[in-house]
Amino acid sequence: MIAAAAGDAKLRAAQEMGADALIDYSREPVDAAVKRLTDGAGADVVLDPTGLADTLRTARAGLEREAARGWLSVRERSPPIQPTASR
Repeated sequence: MIAAAAGDAKLRAAQEMGADALIDYSREPVDAAVKRLTDGAGADVVLDPTGLADTLRTARAGLEREAARGWLSVRERSPPIQPTASR
């Protein structure tokens, strides 16, 4: 599992919860880091608890193109972009 957060405290918490790899998105773009950590394959599933437009775009960019795409996004309203929209 790859976790992305901003700041050492959040990343430590993610590691304590079982993250195998950590990305500090204030220092490195998440999509590029996911590609680097997966040898270019990308992620199979994305868990996005924010549902923000930028987060959804980044998550979509970091997904493996041939994978069954999965999202879990916690949000009160519909997302500003459709996660299944073509790239």
